[in-house]
Amino acid sequence: MKKTILPISLLASLALSGESAFAGSKAVVEEVAPEEASESIFDKIWALPTLYKNDEAAFLQEFKLIGRYQLQYANVDSSQGSYSDWENRRWRIGAQAQILQNIKLVGQIDIEDGFDPFYRNIDEAYVQFAFDAGKLSIGKHKPKFTHEYATSSRFISTFERSLLVNRVSPLKSAGITWAGKAGDYNYSLGLFSGDGDREFGGFDNGVFSLVTVGRDFDFADWTFGYLYNGE
Repeated sequence: MKKTILPISLLASLALSGESAFAGSKAVVEEVAPEEASESIFDKIWALPTLYKNDEAAFLQEFKLIGRYQLQYANVDSSQGSYSDWENRRWRIGAQAQILQNIKLVGQIDIEDGFDPFYRNIDEAYVQFAFDAGKLSIGKHKPKFTHEYATSSRFISTFERSLLVNRVSPLKSAGITWAGKAGDYNYSLGLFSGDGDREFGGFDNGVFSLVTVGRDFDFADWTFGYLYNGE
């Protein structure tokens, strides 16, 4: 009998897609009319950071607080000894605004453990322009190289990404990215600073470029990426 071995990245894509990869079937989700859907207590809690929202406003359509807190705790008690440790893995706070219908402003900082000092570094600081053909992002943001790194830490199943991805993927850097679609395919073109600076950074240490092309199939998302790092 012939065995089929799926690569880990594909299995991760299947898990994230929430669809069945066998027999060509897809889960059927019954749509619920807005008037029939009841708002849960969790919906109300997650809506609290949205301080202002008015889609019809001419200048400011939305303003909300954003952030992230992820911790991990280990406790071992055995005949050979005991061990316990607590780590604040990700601790971020910032704000996001939607203005002039098609411009998004994002600013977020990392917080130092123990609040001494409170500020650690800039995590993201960019402006994004939305057009019919795609989106243009300018500022410090994530170069989305590899499917695992491109997936937000809010959605990965573990606190840490794989060692390989952490080694080959660049840090969030100052740069410019154009992302769009052409038919059934999506693509992005990016140019970033090679500084790897914890703040906004500059271009004293060269630049690196990133090109991705992908397509969303019924059973998985496929993306091919090419990253070139200058001298």
